[in-house]
Amino acid sequence: MDNDGFSRRETIAGTGAALIAAATTGPSHAAAHEHSGESSRMTTDLTGGLDPNSEYVLTEMQTAKGMQEGINWWLWDDAGEFCMPRFAVECVTPDWDTPQIQLSFVRPDGKLLLRNWATAPVHKKIDAAGNASHFGSGPLWIDCVEPLRRYRAQYDGNAMAGTFEDMMTPAFETEKRAALQFDIDAETVVPPWVQGSMSGEASKQMVVGTVEGEFMGGDRLEQLMRVKGTINYDGRVRDFTGGALRIRRAGIRNITGFWGHCWQSAVFPSGKAFGYIAYPPRPDGTPSYNEG
Repeated sequence: MDNDGFSRRETIAGTGAALIAAATTGPSHAAAHEHSGESSRMTTDLTGGLDPNSEYVLTEMQTAKGMQEGINWWLWDDAGEFCMPRFAVECVTPDWDTPQIQLSFVRPDGKLLLRNWATAPVHKKIDAAGNASHFGSGPLWIDCVEPLRRYRAQYDGNAMAGTFEDMMTPAFETEKRAALQFDIDAETVVPPWVQGSMSGEASKQMVVGTVEGEFMGGDRLEQLMRVKGTINYDGRVRDFTGGALRIRRAGIRNITGFWGHCWQSAVFPSGKAFGYIAYPPRPDGTPSYNEG
């Protein structure tokens, strides 16, 4: 796909190698990744060779069937007091101007789980500098502060409240609501991994028209980050630090018949990191997408 320079896969043949190089650096290099304002002077190219303009979101109404653009974060707290196993804003046709919010929050004891899966009018996307850096809907928004390096996520609203066992119930609904606010700054720690960039076979399976490419949703990248911020989920504002995986995706997506995947990644205190996605074999037994 090529919208406002958004095509990635053809332009970053070295991204996989850059990710591997960054993931094998030692603790002395990792120190440069702390929240010290030194990100612009790091020796590692955190863009992975991507055009920074590719991080700005689409501003034109999209009408193609199955077209979507989404930003997702999967976030964990260093202290282990909570995690957000996904919060996302997703524009999807035909309702492009009323994006989906998908937010989940859970404490490790399972006694508090918050969920907001809803739709709301899209926010204005253009910032004061004329860049489409703001992506939001209703109470959730994500800002690209410095492409491929610095981001900010905020939420100010409420969500359905229950326990983990409550929300395992299919089509769970409740009138019980709880307030949730957070303000999170993020700095990337490794270059982005663009799906399909690490091998010729993976690239073939991500092209437009393949079943795996449609499962993935077109051009997709993920990038590990360190985060810090404030959060209030129980009437008390607390500071926290942690990590997050950022997913940026735009293209035609169709998950009809999706047969699942294994998907893991992490960044460690040393600065080393890893990531992989593996699809099981196709229903006929032939190999499917497997990359990391």
